[in-house]
Amino acid sequence: LSLCSIASNEPILLDGVTVSATHERYAFYLFSHGNYESSVNQFIKAKVPISQVIGLFPSILPPNLPFKFMVYSSASGIDSVPRELTGFNLHQAASALTNYLEKVKEEIYEKALKNAEFESSEEVSDAVLLDTVLVSARLKC
Repeated sequence: LSLCSIASNEPILLDGVTVSATHERYAFYLFSHGNYESSVNQFIKAKVPISQVIGLFPSILPPNLPFKFMVYSSASGIDSVPRELTGFNLHQAASALTNYLEKVKEEIYEKALKNAEFESSEEVSDAVLLDTVLVSARLKC
């Protein structure tokens, strides 16, 4: 990651590995070890789509959410299977997800506003998803 920060303007580090892929791989590593706050910060740096990050937290999502989430596997080959969270782990994950959604909210809203006339656009769907999950995550904190 030190190399990533030094080469932040370079899209490729070594042997075809991108800075983004390095951040993503590290995010999955952190997530799999229960370090949710640090993992979501790495997902932001990797520019992982919001729906894929949210899909990692099924315990926080409201029931019957009209969005489809897949078990997400990073391009680096690290599978991160969402697990059921309870107790303190649920609180930590909800707090991390809330912070993540607050950090990406402005960018998501700006994209949605640019495509507001297209109700079925991915950007508008992301904004609706963000609002829905943000309320749910705050309730679980």
